[in-house]
Amino acid sequence: CGIGQMGASSAVAFRRAGYRVLLWARDAAKLRAVEAELARQSSWSDEHIGPAKRTGGEIILEPQFTRLDAEADVVLDCILEVMDFKTTLFRRFDRAKTRGALFLSATSGLSITEMGRDGACEALLVGAHFWNPPHLIPVVEMIAGERTPPDRLESACRLMEDIDKIPVRCKDVPGFIGNRIMHAMWREALALVDAGVCT
Repeated sequence: CGIGQMGASSAVAFRRAGYRVLLWARDAAKLRAVEAELARQSSWSDEHIGPAKRTGGEIILEPQFTRLDAEADVVLDCILEVMDFKTTLFRRFDRAKTRGALFLSATSGLSITEMGRDGACEALLVGAHFWNPPHLIPVVEMIAGERTPPDRLESACRLMEDIDKIPVRCKDVPGFIGNRIMHAMWREALALVDAGVCT
């Protein structure tokens, strides 16, 4: 769900691992327009990473949300980084929840515990924060919420390994790993300027 940098890159990664991907966005015109970006990322991956891991993968541009709800075994949220948007999206997946689909969110720092609770999928949800740019950086932060069963986290980590990513398990803390490190570096840089060490 979502066709920005994370959505497009993760769709290509899953396709290259042999998965069938239903790529959905609210705006059908923008969904059609993402084809060029998918082709560019696929070509780049073929040239710089190598041939696809498995054949048979495909990306289907799907404007109908009902098809996602009816068919998806894994739901990956890559929509705008706004908690209300994400929880509203997850609440729509009635049939996928009944099937016990794996729910993933590519949030870069929102609480997985809160998202799962308010999205009515807390026992199904795992955070899967792809570092940016996701086609270059293999690490994915995997975050369990307070009500995420351990086996659900491990299933999500195995899925990331299957698309040649490196899952790093993390507790549900603000900013997770990467953002906390980045902000610490920014604080030190500002402290150096304030102390007159550098300009």
